[in-house]
Amino acid sequence: MRWLSLSGMLFFTVLVCGQTLQLSNTSSDYQEIVGLSTIDVQSMAKKNALNKVEGSPYLYESWANESKLFFNGKVYNFTFFNYNMYADRFEAKIAADSVFVINANNVEKVEINNLHFKRFYDSELRRDSYFEELIDFKGYKLLKKHTVKIRKGTVNSLTKVKMNPDSLVPEVWFYSFHKATKNLNKIKLKKKSILSLIDERNQNEVSKYVKNNRQSYSNTEDVLKILQFYNTL
Repeated sequence: MRWLSLSGMLFFTVLVCGQTLQLSNTSSDYQEIVGLSTIDVQSMAKKNALNKVEGSPYLYESWANESKLFFNGKVYNFTFFNYNMYADRFEAKIAADSVFVINANNVEKVEINNLHFKRFYDSELRRDSYFEELIDFKGYKLLKKHTVKIRKGTVNSLTKVKMNPDSLVPEVWFYSFHKATKNLNKIKLKKKSILSLIDERNQNEVSKYVKNNRQSYSNTEDVLKILQFYNTL
């Protein structure tokens, strides 16, 4: 991706459906995709330093991530892209000290480093939220939620002085999405939860496959293989 600055106006180049398109901060495409929302990275870093919060809210340490944004019927390819797990949003980096927030409205899906994200209604948050799509299987989708939690720093019990700073800790959660009812349910990767998503007529066959191939219901890659096998029945 190449960044251009002309006559004091910000331009950046992305690929749309295989063709090059320049977006300026006055174009309709620009307004739809990023609106007017920008972030000063340096200011945020200073704020975190003052609040003594360690860790990063981003899914990837590097911003150099090949990404595709499927937006309102068009495909935009970005080179400097990341997912903010704390804010639940995708961001495009345009300079060392600033990024654009991607407007979630009209986003059909996002691909970043071969991970596929879509928005689903999260009843806990009471709003649509980004989830990674892992696999489709017989009426369901298995989804993965990337997020972070704030771990409070320890405090000296005698002096009441904080001994180390708060920190952002990555977390992942798994969900089943029923395509017919649109129900989204948080699940744990364990035998009972996975088999509950499988038709009773096929549970014995799936259990045999797991045993014969020494698969684990608690391992993500194994679970994907289990569900791929289930799709063949």
